[in-house]
Amino acid sequence: VSAVDFSSDSSCMISGSHDGLVRIWDTGTGNCLKTIFADGNAPVSYAKYTPNSRYILASTLDSTIRLWNVGSTCVSAECAKIYSGHKNSAYSFSTAVLNFNAHQFIISGSEDGNIFAWDINTEEVVQIVDGHSDA
Repeated sequence: VSAVDFSSDSSCMISGSHDGLVRIWDTGTGNCLKTIFADGNAPVSYAKYTPNSRYILASTLDSTIRLWNVGSTCVSAECAKIYSGHKNSAYSFSTAVLNFNAHQFIISGSEDGNIFAWDINTEEVVQIVDGHSDA
């Protein structure tokens, strides 16, 4: 297991793993409610609920971040958006949703040392911040 996070009300937990799966768990019963996977099943390096717990961000080692719509029940899952352009094939990078001036962005590190920002709706890279060159 490479990632664990809880929904905002702690009723559900997600786990991501190198088998390429993200699982949604009922914290009260311990039962798996849903298993999420993408084509190719690349290893999951990071998974996190968005602040409203209606979506899950999952980074995979094929340099892709997916935004999964899980709704309010935790039992459905649909890939809503796919973000790419950064390099992620070996490490785990924290990924976040940033709310700034009424706009939302997906933010992630990259193995090339940079920080990428995508528009959450258009999936386009809107900024690349030069990161650490000595990392």
